[in-house]
Amino acid sequence: GNFTTIEIISEDVVTVTFSTDNNIFNEDDGIQSIGVEIDKSIAQNLEVFIFGDSGPAEGVVISGLRVDTSVTFTPNSLSNIFDIEIQDDEYGLENSEMYRLDFTSSTPSEGVILGRHTNITIIDDDIVIVDFGQDVYTFNENDGYG
Repeated sequence: GNFTTIEIISEDVVTVTFSTDNNIFNEDDGIQSIGVEIDKSIAQNLEVFIFGDSGPAEGVVISGLRVDTSVTFTPNSLSNIFDIEIQDDEYGLENSEMYRLDFTSSTPSEGVILGRHTNITIIDDDIVIVDFGQDVYTFNENDGYG
């Protein structure tokens, strides 16, 4: 007997996406989680790499968010999370900070579509208090000014 080998090539494509398009946090929220999902079950591990850098931001004293991480999907898992740390610089009257996170690559890369980016907005919630310095000021009528 002769024999033959049959190779079945999977044409299935796995799409990776962020769980939400926009993530809004307050500056004092601390550690926050960002979700990542795949659209179908997989038979082997899939590692997805994520990057985002704050860069300089106008009207922001300290813009320090930098994300350079990965998440690994195992067979039978369709969702995953990674954490980012929101740092409060304690400066008031700042503009909101806006960042973009992108998928940069995956292992394996064949049969994987990396979806669109997600946005992160960090709202400055530091309160600036303006006061008079003391409760009572007393002036004589002919002092001119105080």
